[in-house]
Amino acid sequence: MSIADDSDEPERVSALFRTIVDALPYYNERAKTSEISKYSANRLRQSASIDSSSILVARFNTSLVGFVISNLDDETIWLSWFGVDPVYRRRGIGDQLLQALDRRALSMGVHKLWCDSRTDNVESKARLADNGFRQICTIPDHWYRQDFILWEKRVG
Repeated sequence: MSIADDSDEPERVSALFRTIVDALPYYNERAKTSEISKYSANRLRQSASIDSSSILVARFNTSLVGFVISNLDDETIWLSWFGVDPVYRRRGIGDQLLQALDRRALSMGVHKLWCDSRTDNVESKARLADNGFRQICTIPDHWYRQDFILWEKRVG
């Protein structure tokens, strides 16, 4: 489920990431441009070379249909992004990716996952809540001058 270091998957994940972020109505253009640049194929490959399970992917047959990108952050795991190809949504793939992230945390002995979402991202908020995340707080006028919710989930 993690990406192979010697494959073209970093390029495929980066392309899917761009497709998903470009279509989001929740982010302003500055945010989209910045986030897309952070998840280039080269940066994803570098992340995977440091931590092979930092990028988990979902596949349907030979197609890459979803991803979860995370990193170990001071004995917690920061869930940077998760996304599913719009064609494959509403099939439980997002839930499966978040469950795979739980397994990653357990295998690493981590006690908590945490992340953020835009306050108006109804879909992400539902997936996070349905998978055991709880809202910690709302941060108005924050990253890119937009409103965010911080979430956490205890594991183990």
